[in-house]
This record gives sequence, C-alpha cells and structure tokens, in this order.
Amino acid sequence: MAKDPTAAERMRRLRERQRSGKMPVLVDVDEVQAVEFLIAVGWLPEELADDKRVFALALSFWLKDAMSPEQYDFVTASRREELRRAMIGEN
Repeated sequence: MAKDPTAAERMRRLRERQRSGKMPVLVDVDEVQAVEFLIAVGWLPEELADDKRVFALALSFWLKDAMSPEQYDFVTASRREELRRAMIGEN
C-alpha cells in the first residue's frame, strides 16, 4: 500500500504545479459513462476499468490531449465549418 505523502511533499507538489501554470480540478462525472467513453476512444484499457487510479490517469491524459493546440485548431475549424453550413442552409 502506498504511503501517504507528508505535508511538505504535498506543498512541494502544489508549488510545482503553480510554477508550471497547472491546477488540480475536481469534476463530478457519471462513472459509467466516463469509463465507457474512455474505453471507446482508446484511453482506458477495458481490463483496467475498475482501477480508480488508472481511470483518473486516463481521464487526465485524455483531457490534456483534448486541450492541446492541435486539437483546438481541429475543433475550431470543424465548428467554423458547421456554422458556415448552417448559415447557408446546407445539411
């Protein structure tokens, strides 16, 4: 079993995150939907779906990837095209 980090270790990690511009985020999600989504998109191996630590890591990695500049450019271009089609009446 993993040993709980000391107060000094938690503070060190907090300061590292702050220096790098990162922050922890607590989000309530539907566990079943989130697990099924991560499995479907290839971020969570099905055989590890019951491991909460692996699930949290997979969700974190997916979110980091989804927020990457490349993904932002792709999503923005895709949304622009949807808006253009809606404006000219294409389906």
